[in-house]
Amino acid sequence: MAGKIYINDIGTALILNTLADISSATVINYKFKRPDGSTFLRTGSFVTNGADYLLRYITQDGDMDIDGDWQMQSYLEMPTWRGHSQIVDFSVYRHLAL
Repeated sequence: MAGKIYINDIGTALILNTLADISSATVINYKFKRPDGSTFLRTGSFVTNGADYLLRYITQDGDMDIDGDWQMQSYLEMPTWRGHSQIVDFSVYRHLAL
């Protein structure tokens, strides 16, 4: 993830490096925790094919709706393993109001 994320940004790629080959994953989810403690789940995808260890989620309308300190974590299911990635902290910023 590069650069800053602003409230209501749409189309921002949130990339996670799992540090392992995940090409056999059949379930790829992103868990998000907002600054107010509420949570939501989204479906992620491979950046290429999973052999590069990278997952991606592209933000949609309504996702990044609160400024502050956020957390995200992936959850994967593969034939011989299922579990979570490390938790990643990131910030969502206010933009200029017109």
